[in-house]
Amino acid sequence: INIYDFPLKDADVTITDLQNNKTYPLSFNIGQLGFEYRGDDIKIEPGKSYQLNVSAEIDGKPASATSTTSVPLNGFGIDRTASNLGSMGYREKDTDGNIKTFSVRFNSSSSTNFYALSIVALEASPETFIEDSPGHIDLEDLDEDFINMLKYQFQWSQSSTNAGTQSTIDILWFSTWFYGQYRAILYAGDENFKLYSLTHSDV
Repeated sequence: INIYDFPLKDADVTITDLQNNKTYPLSFNIGQLGFEYRGDDIKIEPGKSYQLNVSAEIDGKPASATSTTSVPLNGFGIDRTASNLGSMGYREKDTDGNIKTFSVRFNSSSSTNFYALSIVALEASPETFIEDSPGHIDLEDLDEDFINMLKYQFQWSQSSTNAGTQSTIDILWFSTWFYGQYRAILYAGDENFKLYSLTHSDV
């Protein structure tokens, strides 16, 4: 199988701004194996809706799919002063003997009740792997695929839809398999994002 023979690379893919019905064509990026917009005049703004349209010929038959997504309303954002995102020793404990956790404290959007946190170990390698982690993984089992599986972690939260309310997602030990720096990105997702996030591993 040649992954560069991407089955939909010749598809007609567009994004339509439903506020003004302007359509933007997407181009296939062979390096990313996906489609992208190469202009700079589209604006994705809070509270607005956009439609993805895909048309292609698959096995000699025409096929098409459409999906609409709405961007969360204003108000969503990380509260860095209330988050615990600094340096920490592995399984470091507080004065009461409890294991500390990194945490992301955030302000909710009134249109969203699903939030996903992407966690990436930026220095993942056999040399930075935490050997005494509770997962009991042996170093000889750490091939490249296994490292990549542990490198990328994901946690999610469903919270209040009231604007301005705050919620917290803790980054627990099973999301930190390596010593070193991490990058965490928090997403506020619409219903499509929520359903995909909760079901993609099953399908």
